[in-house]
Amino acid sequence: MSADTATGSPVASLRVIGRGRGFRNTSESIQTPLRRPNVGPVVEQSRLSLADITLKMQYLTLETVDEDGKQIKGLVERFSTSSTKLQAVVQSLYELALENYHYAAVAARLCHRMANVEVGETKFRNLVLKLLQADYEGRDILRGEGNDSYDACSLFAFVTFLVELYALLRTQNGEPLRALLTPVFVCLKELLTGLDNTEEEMEHCARELKRRGKFLHEQDSSRMEELLRSLRDKIVDSETSGYARCLLLEVLEMNARGWALTDETKEYYKHAIDRV
Repeated sequence: MSADTATGSPVASLRVIGRGRGFRNTSESIQTPLRRPNVGPVVEQSRLSLADITLKMQYLTLETVDEDGKQIKGLVERFSTSSTKLQAVVQSLYELALENYHYAAVAARLCHRMANVEVGETKFRNLVLKLLQADYEGRDILRGEGNDSYDACSLFAFVTFLVELYALLRTQNGEPLRALLTPVFVCLKELLTGLDNTEEEMEHCARELKRRGKFLHEQDSSRMEELLRSLRDKIVDSETSGYARCLLLEVLEMNARGWALTDETKEYYKHAIDRV
């Protein structure tokens, strides 16, 4: 995975930021709490700080990011009078994204809106991609391999952020960033078949496929078929729990039906999952 060259030293430190666990019975679509529009701290433009922008970003939800993101983009453009300040904004947003997978989807949409913000030769999008690349190459740290620091929240948030950015960002020709395609499929397969992978990891893989499976299938059908073969193997694996098996079966049926289920079928799987 690569990004265009940007001036200034990249702030590409590896971070394990998430808090807490517990992912059962989450909705199949990413949801964030509703709030009244335009709620948030009022910022005096003459005293605009990184903390002000970060606080504004924290208030965003999937329901508000498209509208309120316009205001935040304007604040970022006024604040970022140097490449260092722009790097600080990107770092702050990236850290928020890795706190939980719900906000990771919000952060990806905000990144999409601000992708063309730049200061001199330093581009917002390139800074985000550098951070992604660093954590992808060092994802064993996110997984806690060789130590006891594994935090599922950070790993799941990273995968969601990665998948959403691939689905949203486009080149000048309107094409998805192909450099992100391999990392997306690698991360999803690792969630599904990684060494000592957990029920929660299989659940998150299923969650991402339910949300973006059709798009990913359209982008690379051969890799998707390979991933689905691994999914089938996991279903018949005696070590796979009944809960995870139901989730993976639902993904298989979605794929067989063109990545869309009827309300009746959705209700069937909901009850099946509740019973295990």
